[in-house]
Amino acid sequence: ARQGLIDPPLIRSSNGKALNSRPPPFSPVKHYADTKLCNHLLSRSLSLRSPSSKVLTVSPGMVDTDLWRNFSSLYQLVTFPIRYVALRTPEDASLGVVYALAAEEIEDVPSGSFMVDGKVEEWTEKEKDEEIGEQLYGVCEEIINDAK
Repeated sequence: ARQGLIDPPLIRSSNGKALNSRPPPFSPVKHYADTKLCNHLLSRSLSLRSPSSKVLTVSPGMVDTDLWRNFSSLYQLVTFPIRYVALRTPEDASLGVVYALAAEEIEDVPSGSFMVDGKVEEWTEKEKDEEIGEQLYGVCEEIINDAK
């Protein structure tokens, strides 16, 4: 069985110091990047705990979605030509996810890998931190058990 987490590459800008803190002043971009770090940490932790499953994190790349609605109208107007030309449509972005879930070539990709455009990308040191990954996994497990 294959399991995937969809994850954009903004993780690289995250400092990921703590799983549950938000240093003032609140930065939406940093907060977003921290959530991507958590996706990576959780994916790696899940792959270590579930050796019979293949767990992959897939970056769909920069996608022109409704996320841009949170930027100012001026910013949206100024960046529209660049977004139109350079960013992927949601449909195009989904192809990488489908590839990771269905392609025969993925059979040789190790569980816990991070995929970008159909290729394995190296994890950063922060993304390899098994201790924080285990802490995050424990928090998620607690939340799920509390919800039962």
